[in-house]
Amino acid sequence: MSRGGTAFQLVYADGSSDCRKVVRSAFEPEWAVTTAETGHAVDAAVDDDVDCLVVSPDLPEADPISLYESLADTDGLPTVLVAADPDADTVRQAFRAGLDHVVHQEPGGSPRHPSGHA
Repeated sequence: MSRGGTAFQLVYADGSSDCRKVVRSAFEPEWAVTTAETGHAVDAAVDDDVDCLVVSPDLPEADPISLYESLADTDGLPTVLVAADPDADTVRQAFRAGLDHVVHQEPGGSPRHPSGHA
């Protein structure tokens, strides 16, 4: 986790280059944003300095919940799944895997109604 005067570290994983650009521009310069377009890139980007991981289901060849479970450095890492139409089973699986929030993404890309568990 980032310490001292350094910016918060966010890893945003999405298969869409447009979404990655929007997130980067929304968070920088207050956050240092690393974007990833594949599951392998997420694995390479997540380390002890990361403060938050946000994962979209639009990663090529990667299921976001399985990807999260495969990461070695997620203990205590706040993690959010952004999903276009999360059904109850997806939300349950995400929380059981250890993700902290599931955010519903409106068609066209605008997230709303964050859901979290206690």
